[in-house]
Amino acid sequence: MSLPSEALLAALIIGLYLKDSLLLLAPDEAVLVRGLGGHWHAGFGARGYKLAGREPYLANPLTPHAPVVRLRWRMTGPAPDPGVAGEGAAADGAGAAALRLVPVPLARLAPFAWASWLLLFGLIPAAVLAQWGVTFVLWALAALYASIAAALAMLWPLRGPLGLSQRAYALLAFECLVCPPYAANIVRRAAAARTVPDDFVALAGQLLPAAARAQVRRECLARIDEQLEAFDEGDAAAEQLRRARVHFAAGSADEQDPTTG
Repeated sequence: MSLPSEALLAALIIGLYLKDSLLLLAPDEAVLVRGLGGHWHAGFGARGYKLAGREPYLANPLTPHAPVVRLRWRMTGPAPDPGVAGEGAAADGAGAAALRLVPVPLARLAPFAWASWLLLFGLIPAAVLAQWGVTFVLWALAALYASIAAALAMLWPLRGPLGLSQRAYALLAFECLVCPPYAANIVRRAAAARTVPDDFVALAGQLLPAAARAQVRRECLARIDEQLEAFDEGDAAAEQLRRARVHFAAGSADEQDPTTG
């Protein structure tokens, strides 16, 4: 039995949104995600499953407002240490790190991301399923594109603070207008279009609590061990990996999980 066209369209919209929320991370890549209240958490790809040699990471599809920042870490060299500072200095360092990852203007796009999300996955499907009429659906679509246009208009003067080139802005605007499910990801897309050269482990050391930092070290160690299996014993790259492993292992010992003592 064939599916109705409305169900196929809904599946297509959801599929496009999920595809746009999917990142394929290299073994030496991870993400930092800012949640509600400015709290950060780290994310890694699914190590046990590879797509084109990379680890898939699906950003939470229910939090379109949360910026996801993709970063690299030094798999073949000593990981940078965040250093030890007094409480006030540590707080200042964390604040500066957070602003480098997610400048304040990016938060202004969150209401538009939510508006697009609610229209695409709430109001418009409800209108179609409840048969509220073509006129209502057209008004909802007009509201969706008005939200997208307003978001892009707001984003234009923020290109400088966000570090977006005109080319990056034009590509983002084109994709959001042509494919509205991408507009629900406008916060993540704007964050992804920026270049953040900072090291993931160093920033994690500033932004995450001790237990989360210890988990980051364990995830990095697991990926180093996975890469070591692909090299011969005397390979120069293997030696670099072994040195990095010693450093990460030492960091893991220093950052004990408080739940384990």
